[in-house]
Amino acid sequence: MAQQNSRAAAIVDIHAHILPGLDDGSYDWEMTVEMAQMAARSGVAAIVATPHCGLPEQEMEGRAERIHSKVRDMRALLTQQQI
Repeated sequence: MAQQNSRAAAIVDIHAHILPGLDDGSYDWEMTVEMAQMAARSGVAAIVATPHCGLPEQEMEGRAERIHSKVRDMRALLTQQQI
C-alpha cells in the first residue's frame, strides 16, 4: 500500500488576470474579489497576477507603476476581505 503524504498540497495559480482594468481579465475591484473568493474556495493558496503587456492597444508609459499600484491595492483589499 502506498504511503500518503499528510501535508496538503498548496495550489498556486501561476496565470491569473486578476488585476482590474489592465487587460481582458477583471473589469473592476468587485470582480477581483469574486475571482479571489472563487480561487480560495477551490483550494488556491496564492495567485500570480499576470496582466498582458505590450499589446498594441495598451499604453506602456507608466504601466509598470500602474501594475505595482494595483498589486498593492489588491493585497490591501483582499486582506481587508479576509481572503
